[in-house]
Amino acid sequence: MPLSRYVHRQLCVHFYNENDIEILKGLAANTSVAIENAQMILERKKAEEILSFERDKFSFMLNSLPIGVTVLDSDDKYIFINSISLKIDGVSYDPLSLMGKNVRSNHSKKESLLEIEKLINDFKSGKETYQVREASRGKRTVQISYHALHNPEGKYTGLIRLISDVTERKEAESLILLQSSAMQSAPNAIIITDKSGNIEWCNRAFTKMTGFNIDESLGKNVRKLIDFDTTDKDFHKDINDTVNSGKIWKGEFKNKHKDGSILYTETIISPFYDKVKNQTKFITVKQDITEQRKSEIALKKSELHYRYLFNGLNDLVLTHDLEGIILSINPKAVNQLGYKKEEMLNKKFSEFLVPEVKDEFKDYLTKIKKEGKAKGFMLVMTRTGEKRIWEYNNSLVKIDNEEKFISGIARDVTDAKKAQKEILKLSRGVEQSPAMVVITDTDGNIEFINPK
Repeated sequence: MPLSRYVHRQLCVHFYNENDIEILKGLAANTSVAIENAQMILERKKAEEILSFERDKFSFMLNSLPIGVTVLDSDDKYIFINSISLKIDGVSYDPLSLMGKNVRSNHSKKESLLEIEKLINDFKSGKETYQVREASRGKRTVQISYHALHNPEGKYTGLIRLISDVTERKEAESLILLQSSAMQSAPNAIIITDKSGNIEWCNRAFTKMTGFNIDESLGKNVRKLIDFDTTDKDFHKDINDTVNSGKIWKGEFKNKHKDGSILYTETIISPFYDKVKNQTKFITVKQDITEQRKSEIALKKSELHYRYLFNGLNDLVLTHDLEGIILSINPKAVNQLGYKKEEMLNKKFSEFLVPEVKDEFKDYLTKIKKEGKAKGFMLVMTRTGEKRIWEYNNSLVKIDNEEKFISGIARDVTDAKKAQKEILKLSRGVEQSPAMVVITDTDGNIEFINPK
């Protein structure tokens, strides 16, 4: 029921006259309008308070951002700019002092007015709606992006400019690029795998070493791809236990080339952790030591061959340094002298000569150092005191830049010398015999006849 009718009914009940009633009805109507106006004012004030709160909240959020934010209206006037934007631009304006001012008269000193003018015109004409570029601010690098604003009908209403300092990011990117280039250029193979061993990245040295190109390698399990023997469970368990405990594994791998040939690699496997210390990847570095290992195998075979030859010779073979210290000696020589090998190694050879010729050993050393070779006879003494005659032929040896040593080979001529003496005695006896002596061969040809 309208308020005026309600008042008219109540007043009639209380016997007011018509004039009074009309006055009261007018008062009631005015009061109703006043109440409605008051309600509208309260609602508008409340809406303004909400709008102000939202505006303050929005402003607080934009001012809290680590990037600079500037908003222009369709007339190119500032309607918002945060302090970080001015700081990155290197200017000292008060943000509030710019509100409502045209950007053309208050543009950043770091940006050309012509650039701003062209940008705004392109946005207003619809030629562009977005633009981003990098610029310098002293020694710093910044990234600036512009975004055109439009209402639901598509009409241009302004723009937003965002600016951020990307110096650290650019430096980090440069460092990453440098590190990546270094890893790509490294002479050793480098592989990055996930925890299951699947290849996520590898460098050129890996593809060159193994013969597998990038496409053939990425996503493949490194063990299945290049390991020569995947059945050695203890070997792989040792690797897994080491890296899963956070340690670095070092060792030698027997890998395979794409063509099936064997690759020997010296390998280092390191665990990689993310920011929260979760083990997420493994970094493997491999150095190809195939030629080295082949040389070592060939050398071992050669050493084994010469050891058998050295030990199987009937001649007496030994080596000694320039001071006469015995470095090696074969079983034939050891057995003839009656000593154990361990008793002779690292001893001076002169200790095994008969006392009366020990001083002559110095002359032998002097000669062989000077001339590089020496030959003759040595009078040696066995453990039991027996004197033996060795006919020797020794040489000075030098391999590359290694220390020099003497290689000696000798033959025991004791029995031959004794036989020669006996023959000489017999020959003298035959020559001095008073009887005629004739010696012939089996065919009767005379080979010797004494003076008689």
